[in-house]
Amino acid sequence: MRWRRYLAVSMLLAASQGAPGVAATLADSAADWSVTGTQGEKNWYNGFFNLTADDDQVYSATDFVPFTNEGAGETSPDGNHWNGNFWDMTSAASGPWTELQQTNSHPNGTNSAPGEEHWTIRRWVSTYEGEGSLITSIADANPNCGNGTTIELYQNGKRLSVVQSASATPTVTTIGAMLKKGDLIDLAMTPEGADGARGDGCDATFFSLAVTDQKAPPPPPPPLKPIADSFLDFSAEGVQGAKGWYNGYFNLSADDNSTYEAADFIPFTNDGSGPPTAPDGNHWNGQQWDLTGEASGPWTELGAQNTHPNGTNSAPNEEQWTIRRWKAEGINGPTSLDVTWQMAKTNPAGNGVGGILFLNGTMVDEQVIQGNDVAGVDRTLAMTLKPGDLLDLVLTPNGSDGADGSRNRLIIRPRASTPGDFDNDGQLSAADIDNLTLAVLSGTNEARFDLNADTKVNNADREVWVNTLKKTYFGDANLDGQFKTDDFVQIFQAGQYEDGVADNSTWATGDWNGDREFTSSDFVTAFAAGGYEAGPRAAVASVPEPSSLVLLSVGMLMLARRRR
Repeated sequence: MRWRRYLAVSMLLAASQGAPGVAATLADSAADWSVTGTQGEKNWYNGFFNLTADDDQVYSATDFVPFTNEGAGETSPDGNHWNGNFWDMTSAASGPWTELQQTNSHPNGTNSAPGEEHWTIRRWVSTYEGEGSLITSIADANPNCGNGTTIELYQNGKRLSVVQSASATPTVTTIGAMLKKGDLIDLAMTPEGADGARGDGCDATFFSLAVTDQKAPPPPPPPLKPIADSFLDFSAEGVQGAKGWYNGYFNLSADDNSTYEAADFIPFTNDGSGPPTAPDGNHWNGQQWDLTGEASGPWTELGAQNTHPNGTNSAPNEEQWTIRRWKAEGINGPTSLDVTWQMAKTNPAGNGVGGILFLNGTMVDEQVIQGNDVAGVDRTLAMTLKPGDLLDLVLTPNGSDGADGSRNRLIIRPRASTPGDFDNDGQLSAADIDNLTLAVLSGTNEARFDLNADTKVNNADREVWVNTLKKTYFGDANLDGQFKTDDFVQIFQAGQYEDGVADNSTWATGDWNGDREFTSSDFVTAFAAGGYEAGPRAAVASVPEPSSLVLLSVGMLMLARRRR
């Protein structure tokens, strides 16, 4: 049959385009390191940014100050910076601590001489023209103390990404970028820690930058707008009940049965008197809830994200859990929701903490967070809540409370009432299959996109969406339930067939194989599925041949493309 011949030709044409090549590394800050301290070697430059001395306190490409190499020897801030092995403003213990090595570095904070904040910077000047990936990595080289550091990635002074870390486990981030020859790619490291403090204590950090010529995977689709978010909704005035949120604690040591129940929640007190705070008086210090500012304890405190429990090792020798409570509002009757809770250490030491989620006093989830786990957990549960239900996110100490500084967050989002309706607008539309495509390409395996429940998000889930949920075929561009001539009219009018514009195609404009491009491979996907002019899926009896008009149109497009 003619459609079989067409399919074979289409497959050959698609194959002739070649498989994606292996990424070529254009630059690597570690592999390309100059052992002689030569600025510009392999287009790498090493320097710093003096934030304190900067006029507008904002980094721009012209703020980069290259280190000076006057020959190996003693280093000083106003003289030579190359000590024979790496860049170092001075070896003096008083500071500045501004230094940059092959794989690790150290910024300077205002707590060190000369009272200035310095960022260290790896700069690569692009020799490449085209689409590429910028790959950054950060890991704490001194994870047993300090609050971590931050790296910021810039292209020609425009900030592309910010990553904080206080973990010895590397955090690797890939950012896609269109590069031009001469572009300035700067990876800066700052002393800002996970808690926002900018001192440089224990700030030795591994950080690196690599550049490849391969297109970066797209970001995952955005999550649904939350109904409630403990961080975004945190009251800056310390108002209890604002947007349904209440902040408090549980005194385990004073509890009759040593078991948490919803009625055991003790709300913090804000009597308007401001700091100082005291266990038996005011608990709002103007920025966060804190039973006391005394170093002896209790250490029970709760901010927008930061929190700390109290252990029996601290005054008054009572175990106290901090609690973020949301009293369900903004919903009508029983409602399906996605409840996400996050918990991690901000002080990577000690014996860890515990995270527990309660619904109306009944535990529904728990997790132990190890002492050095600054990545922590990010868990989402499908729950049905009704107005007035109480969700409590609890932080507990694991025995003593030493180094128990932590962060947590509770987010409540609507859950699509219809499987596959990812934007929750009540219908299965092209926006939903496009969101699923993004989820597949991003590789995040987010649970809400796992339609076949195999814990993976891949093309098998796209097949479920098209064939089972939408009950249509690959090729049905207008999603009217059939794959026929008007779908070709729609995609040809969009004008995106092999147009050379990266990632601009959607389901409605011809991307049926899920690569965000409209090419001959999409025809292969569509015709291989066998739905052309087969009528609605429920009424399928046989697969007819595609019309001559369609074959001619597709063939002419392919021929024109091959002649370019």
